[in-house]
Amino acid sequence: MEPQTKKVHSPERLIEHGVQGEGAPEEDTRGSLISGEVALNVAFPDKTTGAPADTGAGDMVDSVVPTPYGYNPILRTDGIRCLVLEGATGDADDPLVCSLRDYSLDDEPDFEAISYSWGSSDKTHTIMCDDRPLAITKNLHTVLLQTRLSKQQRILWADAICINQNNPKEKNHQVAMMSRIYSQASKVLICLGPDESGHAKDIADLLSKINPGSKEAGLFKRQAWQEMLEF
Repeated sequence: MEPQTKKVHSPERLIEHGVQGEGAPEEDTRGSLISGEVALNVAFPDKTTGAPADTGAGDMVDSVVPTPYGYNPILRTDGIRCLVLEGATGDADDPLVCSLRDYSLDDEPDFEAISYSWGSSDKTHTIMCDDRPLAITKNLHTVLLQTRLSKQQRILWADAICINQNNPKEKNHQVAMMSRIYSQASKVLICLGPDESGHAKDIADLLSKINPGSKEAGLFKRQAWQEMLEF
């Protein structure tokens, strides 16, 4: 896929890459990904709605946290939940709507995993999940806005939603499976967040050197990428 050629008016940096080889990525419980063998595939997907990180788009900002979302248990030892994120039907102002589905990793399901910084643990935003309110953090809300496609579903794995954080037994089991989850994902979406320090280009250069022989590494040398980092 060719990179987006127009400027994206958002301070978010979103990078997609596929995981290659046998080596599993190392993942901490806060969602920052370090992978030894990756090939960069896409920068700024061309079908995302591209809502700015500081926008009110899709927001349901809560003054009172709703009743905790009721999770159904994961029955299989190799089971995970994935988030089916509905596409925006109009524009970036559409509320975030999703559902949770159970999958077995042994069945090799097709999904994308999200890696991002949790930031504040305060759950200040609400999305609709299976027609029920689900409270999430501001950072995760921003990530979902950035990764949501236009008029098309996207199947994602994000630990804060796909793991019942109020169930210690489930949480411990799922965290132990994280390396497998990330290694089996068809892509890993890395949300770098706002470029407040001005180091986004340095990060892009570092990522391009992880697999310098790949044709995708050249994405970061193209003028379109430079424009994206400078908006």
